[in-house]
Amino acid sequence: MAFKKSGGSILANTLFQDLSLSSLVRQPEGEDLKEKLAEYKRRQRYESLLIHQKKFLEDTTTRHLGLVAGFGAGKSYSLTVKMLQLALDNPGCTGIALEPTYTMLADILMPQLQDLWDEWGIDYDFYRGAAEVNVRCPGGETSKILLRSFENYTRLRGVNAAWGVVDEIDTVKPALATTAFRLLQGRIRSGPKPQIAVCSTPEGFGWLYNFFIETDDDSKRLIRAKTTDNPWLPESYIQSLRDQYPPALIEAYLNGEFVNLAQSTIFGDYDRVANNTDAVWTTDDDIHIGLDFNIGTCLSVVAVVRQIAGMRVVCCIESFKTNDTYETVQFVQRRYGAALQRRRVFAYPDASGGAAHTSSTTTDHQILRGGLINVVTDRKNPDVRETFAQCNLAFHRNALRVNVDRCPELVSSLEKWSYDEKGLPVKGGNPDHSHACDALRYLYWHLGNGANRKAFRGQRVY
Repeated sequence: MAFKKSGGSILANTLFQDLSLSSLVRQPEGEDLKEKLAEYKRRQRYESLLIHQKKFLEDTTTRHLGLVAGFGAGKSYSLTVKMLQLALDNPGCTGIALEPTYTMLADILMPQLQDLWDEWGIDYDFYRGAAEVNVRCPGGETSKILLRSFENYTRLRGVNAAWGVVDEIDTVKPALATTAFRLLQGRIRSGPKPQIAVCSTPEGFGWLYNFFIETDDDSKRLIRAKTTDNPWLPESYIQSLRDQYPPALIEAYLNGEFVNLAQSTIFGDYDRVANNTDAVWTTDDDIHIGLDFNIGTCLSVVAVVRQIAGMRVVCCIESFKTNDTYETVQFVQRRYGAALQRRRVFAYPDASGGAAHTSSTTTDHQILRGGLINVVTDRKNPDVRETFAQCNLAFHRNALRVNVDRCPELVSSLEKWSYDEKGLPVKGGNPDHSHACDALRYLYWHLGNGANRKAFRGQRVY
């Protein structure tokens, strides 16, 4: 079903130099008044753009155009306007918009597009089911925009397009990003102004760095911006970023800089001396357990919560391995029976355990509940880098502590788990350091209130 929007004014023709703004505005009577209205709208919208947004939109000739910026710098806004610009500069042609996942398409790009284009009175039809947008051009042509995800990039085969835009490409695995982008490049072969525009926050020396910096050529241009370049942000926004992320990630997420993650451990803020605790379980304590399910191994991290010097502190008092979830329940029953009798044992497991089966008939979560353990989980696991940042910040503030003597697997993994040469967390190996750290991440995501964090809403953030 199409959602039809009425025609009306759009962005200034300063950005769409080949278009006549007067033909895109629903005009009042009188040529003088019509021209004054067009000029006013043109100046108002153009002057509201940030410097890096103007650079991004005014460049219509560079074949591969990139915008790398910190959080809140206006990347999504810029990309949404760029889509409109490219659709109108290539009338009657097809364009492609790529997000890392369909969820990001539905939660970020589609609402942003509708909100902005409705505000400007753009004449378009939005087909949510088909994930397509049709834009009416001044000359009567209709430009089509295909909204796609990297998850289903093969659907681009056979498409003949004039342009493409890509959002947050550095959050995609480099191998997938490279394969999908090459396919996208092969589809751009029509239209008077072909271009591929990319926006992203940098994630280490990933795809964005490799494409625009290491393999730079005359067909590429990278525009940089910082979060602080956006004067429309609330005063509290930048401080909230500093509160949420450790210093190692501020350069990337606030300043839009490429940060070397490959040569560092993931939990760089963990210090076995500074973050040590001698806390032990008492019969009055609630028991909190983070669990990571794997074939043949189930690794658990046990914690209690303490108030220390007026601060709420999560103290990891034990880590242990079992062969499966049944053994985990038996271990908990033997060790923490008193807490089980009070129904005060809480498990924060891998979300996949709601579907994965230790036996042929029972899921891992059901086994835990059958052992009188309260299961606390979301429908899917939290974002990996969000949990990395949350735990690092907690270690930095000493709000997360680990008993070195009773958590040997966890301590070893915290000190050794690192990024590979592509900036991705290392998986596999013997031992696999991801298991214990994953259990800790699931645990602290809930106890550290990460699961209840809400994205900033309210006044539009460019």
